[in-house]
Amino acid sequence: MPQVGDTIQVQISGGDKGINLGNGGASIGIGAGASMSVPGRIVEDLGSHWKVELSMSIGGANTVNVAK
Repeated sequence: MPQVGDTIQVQISGGDKGINLGNGGASIGIGAGASMSVPGRIVEDLGSHWKVELSMSIGGANTVNVAK
C-alpha cells in the first residue's frame, strides 16, 4: 500500500459529460470519455483518503484528495 512521501499516478476522467477543472481563473477541460494521468506525491494520510500534491497546478491549486 502506498505511504506518505510516495509518488503515484492520479487518473482524472471526464466521465460521461466531460469536466472543467479550475478555480474561476485558469482551467483545463477533459472531454467526455477522455482521461489524463498526472503524477503526484502523497503528502498526508486523511484516513480513507490521501492528500496528493500534483506535479501540475490549475489556477494555483495543485492538491487533491484521492480515495485509498
